[in-house]
Amino acid sequence: MIHPLRSIPRVRFVTPAVLAAVSLFLMIASCGGDDDPYGDGGGGGGTFNGTISLSGSTFSPKNATINAGESVTWVWNGGTHTVTHGTDPNLPETREFDEGPKSSGSFTYTFNTPGTYPYFCRLHYDMNMKGTITVEQ
Repeated sequence: MIHPLRSIPRVRFVTPAVLAAVSLFLMIASCGGDDDPYGDGGGGGGTFNGTISLSGSTFSPKNATINAGESVTWVWNGGTHTVTHGTDPNLPETREFDEGPKSSGSFTYTFNTPGTYPYFCRLHYDMNMKGTITVEQ
């Protein structure tokens, strides 16, 4: 005869370490990558207010869309940075603007011609500190 308690399936308890490992894995897996340094980085949404913050090694937001004749103001909120037009730090002759390096203050640029204006921080270029301003008619 089988003992009544032996027929109950065993319940195994998961240790806190296993739960922590699974949670960490799920958080990392949900982050995703950003293969396009000038892409929106998954941010998107909301209305652009004309101001981009520089802090750490990021522009926030890094991408913006405006109309021709409007201005963008970059505001230094931490660290020393530049705001440099272009895609290559070794080609200064292609720059429409190049502000900095500095660690405080702001820089405003008015975009009069429709197009796409990539920009970056010369000091943090290798850390992917890049963005794009799209100017529409």
